[in-house]
Amino acid sequence: MKFNIIVLLLTSLFQVQLATSQSAPFQKLIEERFLSFPNNAEVAIGIVDGNNTYKLGYQVMDGKLIAVDNASTLYEIGSISKTFVAALLTNEIEKGTMSLEDPIQTHFYLEIKKDSYQGQTLSLLHLATHTSGLKKNPLTGYKRYSNYLSKVELDYVPGKNWEYNNMGVSLLAELLAEKNNSTWSDVLKENILKPLEMTNTYSNMREAPETGRVQCVTKNGTKGDCYFHKMGSFHWASGGIISNVDDMTKWLKANMGKNIENDLNFIKNAHDPLADTTGVEFYTRYNPTQGIIWQHFRAESGNRIICHAGEMPQQSSFIAMDKEKKRGIIILTNVNGAKLFVNPQTPEMTNKKIVLALEILGM
Repeated sequence: MKFNIIVLLLTSLFQVQLATSQSAPFQKLIEERFLSFPNNAEVAIGIVDGNNTYKLGYQVMDGKLIAVDNASTLYEIGSISKTFVAALLTNEIEKGTMSLEDPIQTHFYLEIKKDSYQGQTLSLLHLATHTSGLKKNPLTGYKRYSNYLSKVELDYVPGKNWEYNNMGVSLLAELLAEKNNSTWSDVLKENILKPLEMTNTYSNMREAPETGRVQCVTKNGTKGDCYFHKMGSFHWASGGIISNVDDMTKWLKANMGKNIENDLNFIKNAHDPLADTTGVEFYTRYNPTQGIIWQHFRAESGNRIICHAGEMPQQSSFIAMDKEKKRGIIILTNVNGAKLFVNPQTPEMTNKKIVLALEILGM
């Protein structure tokens, strides 16, 4: 009899925990907002709220929502990949091997022809805050970009103007890899993916399995295999990572300082202290500033949302957190970000997934 009572109590406790994990208080808001997404859109969402974690998935089909279990489905996270660069840079800073004030030349194997102008020298800070002014297009390999850098003669003040630069972050990641006598992919795995047990996160499309990937809307309007963007290894760090909500929730928690050992504190320290060096040109309604790769939105109440978006040809993502409220969110979708933009011609440009995320965070 006593054994049966214990089993009954344990069963009841399990059912309560299961209901808590599946019944997010944000579910109604998510469903209302997601109905405005394009037909055949799919979204995978992970939410951390205090000690609770919620994972929800939906598809839009003929104007109706269908709940799906897609927490293990693989998506491209796009430029959210850059937040891993922020953490690895912070790791080197805390080890004393690099500094934000270091000139790029200190860690670059070729000599830059002229890396200073009017007393200001190109530094790692400029790479990490999109203020280097270096060439950003067209995307090219590291060898060609190195040849370009060897011929650079600055005729502007670095740090003065903000311009989003994938190549700058790729260069920063390459310098981090060279500092460790390794590759970006291996540095990522050894310092972050393995310790956090992010076993379904891959630095690039070549590594990721072909099974278990999200499906996208094809040209004829039906669902089919997504086009996963193929890029050279030099650009993996700026947009090549493939992951799922299960793993990205672990990344979100680590950035919020949850469930990490002391030797991983560099992850949450990547945005502390916050380096509000330059305003971001988009999302003016959120009073944005540029931190170390991460971006920072502010509400009128003064609370700060630390975030980063990711846009790929057929997929779109967003990660955000409010450390004071102890709440964060990761959103992965199979929709091209351009289809989610609201008022694209106005200075207050934003998009639907960001609106949803910030509403959940209470901004």
